[in-house]
Amino acid sequence: MSAPELPADLRSSLEAKLQGLARDEIAARAALISKTYRDGGNSRVIATQTDALAYALVRMPATYAAVTASLGAFGELKPDFAPDSLLDVGAGPGTASWAAAETFSSLERFTLLDINAALQTLALELGRNHPRLAAMTCRRDIHALDEAEPADLVIASYLIGEVGKPERRTFAERLWAKTRDTLLVVEPGTPAGYARVIELRAQLIADGAHV
Repeated sequence: MSAPELPADLRSSLEAKLQGLARDEIAARAALISKTYRDGGNSRVIATQTDALAYALVRMPATYAAVTASLGAFGELKPDFAPDSLLDVGAGPGTASWAAAETFSSLERFTLLDINAALQTLALELGRNHPRLAAMTCRRDIHALDEAEPADLVIASYLIGEVGKPERRTFAERLWAKTRDTLLVVEPGTPAGYARVIELRAQLIADGAHV
């Protein structure tokens, strides 16, 4: 089965933002950002709108495919799930929100949290013409998660690895506290990523969550 492609309107928005930019510069920034993440770095390397666009072009397709596949698998287990609200934690350019919007037509309220200003600006711009994502709410202050309203669906994609191991237990509890129905955690398909998901899953089950 082929991986799902980015929605046509999202691809068009990304292409429009590339107009007038030097492709070599975008490629160089994308290579540096990718290397930073492979070396264990985080989104601090993304400081400008050019950086944010380079990041989106490189990482959005695979992240979108992974989140869409995860939501599809969940939908098979719970076909009647029709969430109204989404809390996208560590949203970046909004990839998981796009995947959720495409998967669940019932979603009307989107709250995106990310500490990176450049990525948050890009998320708002990419969603501007979407019939539902245009009304998304974005926050990037350190208290955003604790102050956010609970949501039917909470997604943390490619985020747990950026949280220090001593803080992960508390962070998982904070995510679960904001979940009315479903918490989806997506991590890279590596041994380390798998281990993080299994550890978080076991913790939440011990705390009373259920699969």
